[in-house]
Amino acid sequence: MESNKDQTTTTTTDPTKVDKPIKKAKKHPQDWLIFRIIGKVGRFLAKFIWPTFIYGKRNIIKGRKCIYVCNHLDALDPFVIVGRVLKEESNVVMKSSLANSAFIRYSLYNIAGGIPIKRNENDVVAVKKILGVLNHKNQPVLIFPEGTRNPHDIKEMIPFKDGSAVFALKTKCEIVPMLYYKRIGPFRINRLFIGKPFDLSQFYNQSLADAKSTATDFIYQKMLALRAEMDFFVEECHCNKKKFLAEYGEGQFI
Repeated sequence: MESNKDQTTTTTTDPTKVDKPIKKAKKHPQDWLIFRIIGKVGRFLAKFIWPTFIYGKRNIIKGRKCIYVCNHLDALDPFVIVGRVLKEESNVVMKSSLANSAFIRYSLYNIAGGIPIKRNENDVVAVKKILGVLNHKNQPVLIFPEGTRNPHDIKEMIPFKDGSAVFALKTKCEIVPMLYYKRIGPFRINRLFIGKPFDLSQFYNQSLADAKSTATDFIYQKMLALRAEMDFFVEECHCNKKKFLAEYGEGQFI
């Protein structure tokens, strides 16, 4: 019995097994002091460079996994969301070609927790990283479900890719819809609306192959409903909350 105890003590205090995860954590760029400082400064400057009114802050999920989905109108879209919504818990799915630029690679991927993904490919590495962030780090992930920027109609979204639905079904996490009212621009006032979180529990009893298409359409319809509320709030009520509630009823972001 004593020899067994000794063996147990030896294995649990083995420095090689204890040190490995610590070394990996220290190597993660988001934990480096320089990137933490740059991130804080960047979040502060984002308020002034991209002045954006944010509605529905009560719908922001803190401290647990979820998937934020947002329309994609401009390359600058992640900056406000990272700086004002996600903050230190930022993990953003971005096209892998952005890594070709050294500045974007170090700023977005290292500070914003960017997860590079190859378009129109079965990117197993990216899928594992996204699932790891949701299941193991228990943090939110931002996905632009259109898969690319919408260069045309800012009100009509491009058909969604099924990635956001697949990840939500696999992890059984909530989805938080977000929409920019118009294209973001430096020193130009914009509005970002955050809708009520929802889940895909009605599809959990189906196979992933059968559910992903209808679940993707379900997410799309939720975004359309948020768009209708947003347009009514801005264009008909001129951003007057009392008027909106009186004429539209309770909204997702109020």
